[in-house]
Parts: sequence; C-alpha cells; structure tokens
Amino acid sequence: MSPLVFLFLFASLVLSAILVSSSLLFRDIKTAQAKRIYWVISGALTATSFLLFGYGGYLSATSETNPLVLTFANAFVVAGPVYHALFARSLNTRISQTLHICSVLFIVAFGIHYEYLRQHSHFAVRGLEIAAIMLLLFSWQLRELYRAATTRQSRQLWLVISCTAIEILLVIGRLFALSSMGEKISVVYQMPESVFWLTLLHIAFSLITFVLMGAYWTEQATASRTQMQIENNEIRTLLETQDKLVRNLLISNRSASTGALSGSLAHELNQPITAMGLNLSVMKMELDTLSPPNSVLLGIWKDITYDNERVVGIVQSLRAIFTRNNHVHMAEVDLRDPVLAIMRLVEAECKEKGIRTAMVLRGDLKGMFRCTDIQQVLLNLFNNAIQSLSQSHVPHRKITLAMLRRGGRIYCSVTDNGPGVPEKLIPQLFSMLESTKQTGFGIGLWLCQHLIYRYNGTLMHSVPAGGGAKFSFSIDAYASV
Repeated sequence: MSPLVFLFLFASLVLSAILVSSSLLFRDIKTAQAKRIYWVISGALTATSFLLFGYGGYLSATSETNPLVLTFANAFVVAGPVYHALFARSLNTRISQTLHICSVLFIVAFGIHYEYLRQHSHFAVRGLEIAAIMLLLFSWQLRELYRAATTRQSRQLWLVISCTAIEILLVIGRLFALSSMGEKISVVYQMPESVFWLTLLHIAFSLITFVLMGAYWTEQATASRTQMQIENNEIRTLLETQDKLVRNLLISNRSASTGALSGSLAHELNQPITAMGLNLSVMKMELDTLSPPNSVLLGIWKDITYDNERVVGIVQSLRAIFTRNNHVHMAEVDLRDPVLAIMRLVEAECKEKGIRTAMVLRGDLKGMFRCTDIQQVLLNLFNNAIQSLSQSHVPHRKITLAMLRRGGRIYCSVTDNGPGVPEKLIPQLFSMLESTKQTGFGIGLWLCQHLIYRYNGTLMHSVPAGGGAKFSFSIDAYASV
C-alpha cells in the first residue's frame, strides 16, 4: 500500500478529531449558527475526500477498481473549499439562500463534469482543472478572511490568512507541475515525486488551517464566557441595586411613619412637660418660703428643673427634625458645662458596672449651640459605649471623652476599649432604623448624625489602635443653623 494512501487516511482521522473537539466549544459561543455550520460542513467534506482517496488507493493496491470512488473524492475535494469560502464570507455578511443553492449546484455540476473527464481525458487535465478551481476558491476565501480580520481583534484569523496564502502558492506550484506532465500517468496514485510533495504540503497546511480555526473557536468561546461573566455580574449588581432600592423604599416608608409618630408624641408631650414646668415654679415658690432654707430639697429641685429643660430641648429637636419649620434657637454656650453635666449623669452607672471614665478638655470651647443638641449626642455615645463594655470581658474597661478647639471648629471624640462594632454592620451604622443592638430601634446614631450635621459636621466611626470603638465629630463653633 503506497504512503499516499496512509497519508490520506491519517489526514481524514486528524481532521475528524479537530471537528469533534471544536464542536464541543460551539455551545459557549454566541454567534450565528450558520457560520459554524459552513465550517463544519467544509471540514466534513474535506475529511470525507481524504477518506475516499485512501479507500480508492486501497482498492487500487488490491487490484480492485471502483471509478466512482475517485469521482466522489474529487467532488468532495472541491466542495470542501467551496463551503470554507462560504464560511469566510459569513464572517462578514449573511449568506443568501441563492448563493448557497448556486454553490450546491456548482458542486453537483462539477461532480458530473469530472466523471466525464475521467472517462475521456488523462490525470493531468483533470488535475489542472481542479487546481484552477481551487485557486479561485482559495483567492475568494483569502479576500473574505482579510475583510473579517480587519474588523476583529483575532490573531488566529491572521494565521489562517497566512496558511491560506501558502495554500494558494502550493496550488500554483501544482499547476506548473501538472502542466509539464502531459499524458504520462492516468491515476492519482501514479503521480511524480514533485506533485506528491506538493500534495503532501497542501494536505498539511489544510490541516493546519483547520487547527487554527479550532483555536479561533476556542478564542471565541473564551470571549463569550468572559462576556457572559460580565453580563452576569451586571445582572447581579442590578438585582442588588433593586433590592437596595426596595429596602430603602421600605425604610423611607417606616421613616415617614416614624416622623409622623415622633411629631405626634412631641406635640402630646408638650402639655405634660409644660405642666411639670409650672409645678416646678410653684415648688420653687414654696421652697423660698421655708426658713431656714432646705438645701436638700433645693438641690433636688435644681436637678428636676435641669432634667425638665433637657426633655423640653429634646422634644423641640424632634419636632424640628420631622417638621418643615426646623429653625433652632441657639445661644452662646461654653461646652464645658454640658460635658460636665453628662459626665455627672453617667458617673453612677459607670461605677456600678466597673467602667472608668476620663475627660480631656482643651482650649476655648465657647460657641453658638443649642445645649441640648450636644448633650443628646454625647449621652447617646456614652450609653452605646456603656452597653458595649457591659457585654465585654475586658479587664480594664474605660471610656474617654476628648474635646478641643482648632481654629473655628471644635473637635470631640468618645472612645471605649470594648469589643467594637461588628464589621458587617459598619456600612449601615448611621442609617435610620438600622440598629447594632437586638433591642435597638436604629434611631440613636442616625439622630446624632442629624444633630451634628446642623453644625456643618459629620459623625464618624473608627477603630482605635488598641481595639474598641471611637466616635468623633467636629462642628463649627459659630455655625448658621
């Protein structure tokens, strides 16, 4: 059996394997099905032609003949490049049904014509005609591939173009070799050595072309998977955004309800608070009549009066937040006074729970403030720190309040050495109705942020070097609220 027979059978096997492996990638490629079908048909026809040539050679070696085998083999040899050219064109434009039908008719007509030539001419004539047709088909294919490569960023297409150009040169070489043969041989298996090597190289580059196209499909599949991943990420982001919008809408609805409830409570609390103020005034008048004055009762009266004024300020702040008329009456205040008052207020609870307190006040702390605003912020921060330390096992529990002035702003921080705020809760720390405590309403830190914002400031959270939590803010000493 001649080496050419083994060559054809081997080429058919290799090309079949390329087609099967590439077809597994098609499900991941977002491209028109026709483009893939033309390429698969081209490869199948070429592989079949190699198989038929090998089978025909086997019959010739066993002294059996079946002329139609070679007729079909040569018809498929031409049909393969026809469909490969259609594939190359499909990369640039849609293949019309008319062009497809004309291509099929051309293949059928060539098969009939070749059978006629096989009976009435010799091998060289048939080979020259096939080589001329292949030259035209490869030239068309090269043109379409070049158009596709200039519009796509694909290295594989440029390599396919290079192989196609080499195939054109090999076909031209076959044309020259066959034109000098005359009527020396009658069948393909008797071809001279020069034509044999040209045929061998042609088959080799044909296989390389299909390998490169397989690499092109791999490239397309990778790009398609990457695009799908990007689209999936975008969809996931949109869904998360949608969930966040829905959640914010629900929170806004709850916030509106909370605002209405807070405004109603503030309005209803005004009456008993006013009554308490009147009763305290009467109580003071009665205390003034005592002789000698009772210092204990007078001290209790002062504490009750101070707490009543603070409640009045808190209620007015709530009404200012949840109503359109949010004008706040301020006065010049030395912040040392409300800070010392807060420290006295939390001192007893801190001692009971084994928590040490420290206070650092530096510089001029005077400014235009509503005293109850600053007290509300500091008291909330202290309560949060006390609750956090109460749940920790830190041996030396401590809360430090620091306040100082730099230029026209006053800086303040409340730091504790407790377990700190869980990392997953930090992004929603200052959101309304988002609480870090199981029994919290999620209003405390949000309200503090709102009060600080009035003085052109922002409440911030950070983690100290030794652990715990640090809440700090800076405010204008003389802000226009």
